[in-house]
Amino acid sequence: MLIRVAVGLLAVIGLLAIVAGVKKRRIIDHLSGRTPEEARQIVVDKASPRVGPEKAERIADRVVAKLDEHGLLADAA
Repeated sequence: MLIRVAVGLLAVIGLLAIVAGVKKRRIIDHLSGRTPEEARQIVVDKASPRVGPEKAERIADRVVAKLDEHGLLADAA
């Protein structure tokens, strides 16, 4: 019985990890190729209603820095 519960729990955790990975990939694909300013504005616009403007700015800073670090953003015009 305990093994069945553990296997079921691991399956659910695995499924959640896959869903999180797909969501992250969609966000990266949506922001890739944009300028840092465009990507930053998209993140701020999306996050502000949920977390407030100050935290949205911090999130945008981290996201844009990571995308730029990996070379996924276009050069600023």
